[in-house]
Amino acid sequence: MQRLFKPLASLVWVGLTIGALSGAAAPYSTNPYSADDEALYRERFQKLQDSFVTGLGLEEYDPLEPVPGDPAYRPLPVKPPEARSIDEAALTRAREYAASNRSTSLLIWRGDGLEHVSHFGNTTDAQLQASRSLAKPMTAIAIGRAIALGKIRSLDQPVADFIGEWRGLPRKSTLRVRHLLDMRSGMLPQSPEMSIEHILNRAYLHPRHDDILINEAFDTLQAQIKLNDEEQEVVQNISKLLNSVTELQAINDLRKKMEQQPELFFSANVFEHVCLLLSVYRLRPKARKYVFNLFEGLLFGNSLHKKVYYNL
Repeated sequence: MQRLFKPLASLVWVGLTIGALSGAAAPYSTNPYSADDEALYRERFQKLQDSFVTGLGLEEYDPLEPVPGDPAYRPLPVKPPEARSIDEAALTRAREYAASNRSTSLLIWRGDGLEHVSHFGNTTDAQLQASRSLAKPMTAIAIGRAIALGKIRSLDQPVADFIGEWRGLPRKSTLRVRHLLDMRSGMLPQSPEMSIEHILNRAYLHPRHDDILINEAFDTLQAQIKLNDEEQEVVQNISKLLNSVTELQAINDLRKKMEQQPELFFSANVFEHVCLLLSVYRLRPKARKYVFNLFEGLLFGNSLHKKVYYNL
């Protein structure tokens, strides 16, 4: 069976991926955005597809409007060697770990300055870098500042107070500021989608993504996402295998799911999403094999799942 596993799994993976690409989402019947907006969206989508080859994601983001920088900008202070307190061996291990995980830069701040700065590949000090998930803590800081200034009453203030389009709507009007900060609004799941027409990609890449999030995300989600909450949790846990910090907890969570709800691992819908995930992100060979072992009953028609205990 081991000899059959790899080619059969590959065929199933390719087949489901092609099927998902061709039919994951129907085009919008009406489109209020200009031809220029749509052309720019398609250009960004193609750049995103091209970036999957490198595994580094998009190299830059295009904001809706320019944000001027501080005219009194000063570089972050770097401590002289005699003022540094982190063990050099620890810094070496951190640098090696960052390099092995395809990082562009490693900056370590302690106290009142940088104790270490490393750049990898062609990255330099003068090069702009996409902040990516730095947007999350920066947003939290901005919200805290707005509360301090009285612009926002509290974390429990309805978001509809600021987005008038959501006032009076059954679901959207119940969202609070804290729901957005906690990333639990229920608007869009965290999972890759390969269709250019899918709401996840449009909300991420479209030049009018603010309008799409406000007006379209809730309305198209149910029609385009096939997974229930339990199924989505399986896909999210599998995505955590990408990160060495979260992979062990993900394995434990998947093991519990296997024991408590084995039917989730017989779901073709779940496996389709997992295949899309694997087609986008590079899991280590052992992790990929582990994922396919989870769905062995679905792939081979084995009604008796064997428990998978696997150490990465």
